[in-house]
Amino acid sequence: MEQSSLVTRVLRNAILVLAAFSIYSPSAMAQGTITIDQVNPIEQFAEWRLSTPNGTIVNRNKDQSRSVNAEQGLFVLVVTPPEGAVLTMKFYDGVGTLLQKIEGNNISFIFPGTGTLRAVLEMHYEGVVTVNSDPSGATFELRGPNNVRYTGTTPATFAGFPPLYYTVAWSNIANCPQLPKAQHRTLRPNESVDFFGNYVCDDEIVAAASSSATSSNSSSEETEPINNVRLWHTIHQTETVAGSMVRVTIGVRNLSKSTLRNIELTEEFDPTALSLDDLPQGGTIRKGTTAVWQIPEIFAGQSWSVTLPVRVSERLKEGEKIELTARIAGDDLHTVHGDLLSSSRMVGVVSMPATGMSFDLLFALFSAMAAFSIVSLRNRIYKM
Repeated sequence: MEQSSLVTRVLRNAILVLAAFSIYSPSAMAQGTITIDQVNPIEQFAEWRLSTPNGTIVNRNKDQSRSVNAEQGLFVLVVTPPEGAVLTMKFYDGVGTLLQKIEGNNISFIFPGTGTLRAVLEMHYEGVVTVNSDPSGATFELRGPNNVRYTGTTPATFAGFPPLYYTVAWSNIANCPQLPKAQHRTLRPNESVDFFGNYVCDDEIVAAASSSATSSNSSSEETEPINNVRLWHTIHQTETVAGSMVRVTIGVRNLSKSTLRNIELTEEFDPTALSLDDLPQGGTIRKGTTAVWQIPEIFAGQSWSVTLPVRVSERLKEGEKIELTARIAGDDLHTVHGDLLSSSRMVGVVSMPATGMSFDLLFALFSAMAAFSIVSLRNRIYKM
């Protein structure tokens, strides 16, 4: 086991030794140079410690770029990134060739004492922003600091967003004269925020007018029922791979002039195909197959919605389809067509495309290692 671990460390660290083989004049350079650069979309940088053969260098000021003279020997780099930042370390030789890439906060390597090694600390975030509307199909503009700007059509999901203050502005929809106001949200590190636009459309205005006229009319004639509620049900992607996460948004809108009470919103799913690990906003699981939300009341013209992460089973095969069915029930709900109180959506399972990553990495590793660098590294390790 120890021998296998040693071989692994040799192969991992050998790439970094290649930094010594940039073209330099030995007589002109007595020491090498290690440069540590940082990249972060919100310009918050990490503190790091570099243990060298001559002592420890600490970047307490969190400088974005710093270079140090480096002699031959073992180096240990330990990085403390900002809150929530996911760190990737990349190492380049003097001519910009990528030598190594790792996910994590620390690495040890042997530096030959000549040449140049550049370490780039890349930080990213895994925040999620969802944008929905009623009705769906609305175009919007999503803005943030540092000239962040995206446009799209609802429903939309944006992943990998940094923790910033975001604004969504809505565009016109045909037959919907009243636009939602611009909305503002603060995204916490690696969490999620939801934007939702409520449009007031012509059919709702007509329905409201009919309701008002009916209530003021003393005639005993029966009138046609009108919709006083709307269910929306959105899956943010219609195809996915087995084992992945899909986000689903369901919600209810009160179209009437009075308060709707005791609303039950449900999402039925097949537990052999899907799992719901986290139910936000007080949701519960009934009989292992149905997510349930009890909503005490929804005021006139208001909406209630929830976006939940759904995990697709790893056992599903390409071509299989998954069905989710949302339903609403409550006191005095009525629609012209009863089927408007339920909605089904499908997700298809597709295969993961082959990337060739493992082959490319092995090829880069073995084609780049010169015989001298491997022998030199082995001799140095066995002498320790």
